[in-house]
Amino acid sequence: MDILPLDVSNEEEIRSFPEMLKEKLKDRKIAIFINNAGVYGQSQPLDQVDSEEWLKVFRINTIAPLLLTKALLPNMDKQLPGKLLYLSSKMGSIAENDSGSTYIYRSTKAALNQVVKSLSIDLASQGLLAAALHPGWVKTDMGGPNGLIDANESVTGMLQVIDGLNAATSGHFFNFDGVEIPW
Repeated sequence: MDILPLDVSNEEEIRSFPEMLKEKLKDRKIAIFINNAGVYGQSQPLDQVDSEEWLKVFRINTIAPLLLTKALLPNMDKQLPGKLLYLSSKMGSIAENDSGSTYIYRSTKAALNQVVKSLSIDLASQGLLAAALHPGWVKTDMGGPNGLIDANESVTGMLQVIDGLNAATSGHFFNFDGVEIPW
């Protein structure tokens, strides 16, 4: 496994990343790409929504995954087929929103879900599969101590979803346990 540094909030780093990747990978291809970068942002209640904060979160949660995917496409293994996974959130589901608020985070994850759905359609002819994953409410710095599951349970479940991803399930939105989440 190779780990390469990348600041997804910096578009210049995203543009130059393929060259660094080419040097590191040589002739190897990427079989699975998991976009895990994301931020929650500040000012979530209606009376505190700030457009600058919203744009910052949108760049990281929605725009950067698309730009990074575009940059990585030449390095993806399209024979397997290659798999593109994007960590979203159940909070990005319009159908599951029964508590309101959290405008910035919810809207950027809903937009990411739309990006993933479009990628699944646009890249199918290239032998690539794409799906959105909700990791669950995980006990992490972002999820907090009240999370319902630990990181190990989340990752184990998501790996099973990734392993089972195929042409029929590409473009769908899954919970870590494999249950499909409505858009």
